Amino acid sequence: MNISIATAQRKCAECGDTLRGRNDMRFCSSECRTSHHNRLRFEAAKQSPECIATIQKAILKNHKILASLKDSGQGIIGKMDLAEMGFSFRFVTSFKQTDGKMILCCFNMGYIVSNDEVLILPEPQFN
Repeated sequence: MNISIATAQRKCAECGDTLRGRNDMRFCSSECRTSHHNRLRFEAAKQSPECIATIQKAILKNHKILASLKDSGQGIIGKMDLAEMGFSFRFVTSFKQTDGKMILCCFNMGYIVSNDEVLILPEPQFN
């Protein structure tokens, strides 16, 4: 009895090399796997409007600035000084009205803007 089993050559989804090993492998190496997924993310990012990335970048920068000021113990800073550090007053993640004051939030960092100063609140400001 002569049994012939034809095995299909499995190829790496990224580089096309022949796969050896487990039957469920899709990539020949971790480099190919990483490259494949990075390429997919890059292609997806190209499809989203550029303004989304710009806004995300500005909000993350604002958060880093607020967090570093809070960590250094600086609770009040001038608006001009904050703007010179690269803070953008155009974007917030949330806001709430409390005791006649508008608390602006950048993720969990809360702050109150007056005429020429910004008060960074000591506690996280989310509900």
